[in-house]
Amino acid sequence: MPSSPETNVVLLLLLVLVGIGFAVHQAGRGGRGAGAAEYFLAGRSVGPLALGASLSVTTVWGLWCLYAGTPAGSGMAVWVIPGVMVAGLLLLALVFVPVYRASSAVTLPAFLAGRYGKGVGLAVAGVSLGLTLLVRIPFTILVGAQLLNLLLGWELMSSALLMIVVPGLFVIAGGYRAVMATHGVGGIAGVAGILMLLLGGGFPAESMLHLVMPGESSPAFLAGGMAVVGLWFTCGDQHIVQRVVAARTCSAMRWGAGAASLLVMLGAAGVGAGFDLVRPSGGSPAWGSAGAGILGAAIAAFVMASLAGLFMNAATVFTMDVFRAGRKRSEEAALVLVGRLASTVIVILSISAASSIALQGAASMQGMGRVLAVAMPPVIAILILGLAWGRMHGRGAFWALMAGWVAGLVFAGISGDGMGVLFRDVVTTFLLSAAVCAGVSLAASPREELAQAAGPVAGEGLEV
Repeated sequence: MPSSPETNVVLLLLLVLVGIGFAVHQAGRGGRGAGAAEYFLAGRSVGPLALGASLSVTTVWGLWCLYAGTPAGSGMAVWVIPGVMVAGLLLLALVFVPVYRASSAVTLPAFLAGRYGKGVGLAVAGVSLGLTLLVRIPFTILVGAQLLNLLLGWELMSSALLMIVVPGLFVIAGGYRAVMATHGVGGIAGVAGILMLLLGGGFPAESMLHLVMPGESSPAFLAGGMAVVGLWFTCGDQHIVQRVVAARTCSAMRWGAGAASLLVMLGAAGVGAGFDLVRPSGGSPAWGSAGAGILGAAIAAFVMASLAGLFMNAATVFTMDVFRAGRKRSEEAALVLVGRLASTVIVILSISAASSIALQGAASMQGMGRVLAVAMPPVIAILILGLAWGRMHGRGAFWALMAGWVAGLVFAGISGDGMGVLFRDVVTTFLLSAAVCAGVSLAASPREELAQAAGPVAGEGLEV
């Protein structure tokens, strides 16, 4: 990392933020046990402020990734995506929170297993782990390292390691309570960075990310693709289920989602302004080196908070849906140990990814987006149908997943590049999966219909 005023500001602010996060984590653990509910769900005691900060950090960072390198002149790019995210957060508060809370499932695969059967749950667990390890973690590392390189001139590998090791240690040592602390301090830094952008900052003109919104896809496909992705990210992903179950009450989660929706709109305005007011390569931002340092700290904090959540999500899915599948009576100490070991392995794999994928630049970006377009739509299709229509059953859901994933792989081989093409494939795969799920379910025998018509049931949970 080059020695500069901007770098010194970033390192100083990060040191302060890590210290605050550690203090919050230690204070939150006072008088609490170290059981599985504490490690994976923070004792189910997370309040609305922490939930709002957590939701806003991950959602705004998702917007940041989509905007990277994209001029903010397009209304579709600037306002439709955050509008979809806000609508998804409100839908989460009104519809999904009560359903997830009524189930004792800790993970999305466990929730779907309770609705459709163990086969569907295991399939979704495997895909969820693969998606997190092969796409979401490398993508987050890649975008964060390149933004810091463009803004501050940091070397890619050094910045990637910094952003991996700090949240990795938090997750291994402190579990979900440490994740929420990391999200809290990430929110503080994020607000400061967004204010810097709104005050007239800008990013370098050159970007290696090339996340563009091409006109090769119709507005209907663009809007539909954004809706599917937004619904998955705000209502149907593991990080959402884990927060809902970890919340103190339904009301706390609803207030958190409402607060996050307001912060997301502020974040969208700031991020859009930052990419709209791009500055020449090597030029200084309007607010000087201190402002650049604050913005750099915000980016690093966003990345570390997102990575902490991804590490914890993957470790929870592995422990609860893979390890626990054949060991229903595992002691809590064993579950916590497996969770820590899984987190350690995930951090090590992330470091390996930083040495390869993060250095490949834009060459990796399209492939990551394509994997997401293949894996995600069938899952969100069976989730929505399972909640809305009690007639759906396990056989329909299983074949919907298989058909959707096969179709996604075919599209990956024949489709071109670009965000518009990806969104078109997302919509097509989603509709195909929904049609297969409905068709196979409607063709079921009356006995199968009665067995599956009850709707979501409680999954394997954790006692507090």
